Amino acid sequence: IITSTIHMNWHDPRLMFLNALENRENAVNAADSEKIWLPLDNLIIENALLGKIRYDKRKKVLVHPKIPQDLNADFPYENRIYNGSHNLLEVSQRMQVRYNCIFDVYKFPFDIEECYLIFKIKQHKNTELTFIENRSVEYQGPRIVNQFEIGVITSKINNIHHTDADFYTKLTISIELKRIFKRQVVKTFIPTFILCLLGYSTIFVDIERPGDRYIGAITMILVQATWIVLIDGDLPKTSYVKL
Repeated sequence: IITSTIHMNWHDPRLMFLNALENRENAVNAADSEKIWLPLDNLIIENALLGKIRYDKRKKVLVHPKIPQDLNADFPYENRIYNGSHNLLEVSQRMQVRYNCIFDVYKFPFDIEECYLIFKIKQHKNTELTFIENRSVEYQGPRIVNQFEIGVITSKINNIHHTDADFYTKLTISIELKRIFKRQVVKTFIPTFILCLLGYSTIFVDIERPGDRYIGAITMILVQATWIVLIDGDLPKTSYVKL
């Protein structure tokens, strides 16, 4: 599960903004924001689980005025018009997403996993919508999550043409997860190594005392078998053997 806030900026030449204030927050009220096209309405999270996306009810739409039309000294400041072709709109939305991330734990507990969150934009007929990244992904949570340390977070944009009629734009966010292996080393590797040493140490028992050799070796095998069962309950469930 990941909780994120998405910020999207775009130009819409069909819109005109009246009396917007520069260097100020120009919020579009909820009623008007429902009437205009928002890229969030076309946003698809490709690998999210069905029905597992929750949106915050507080959605903010802002106007960023920069270039007014018909700018001259005689035109009243209060009546300046800003064309959507040259002045950005911004929408921000907080959401919680549950999505699939497949781990390869063959090297457990020394594995480094990578999770991908994939965003796509649904295309309109005769119109191509593309992602353009103007800010990097920022992680604001704790660096240690469960058994993992959050590593490098990167993003990549792909604009792909399969045919003239088949085009899509994709933003892929990659999250690196480094497993913290100290607990497994202390709990698994060190005790198992000590048990192995104790088992092999029985070869130094006097050869004339086979009973002591036998009892010592069997005891170590039984303890190790019990220990492995306990350890296995704490391991990821896979069809293959872990390190």
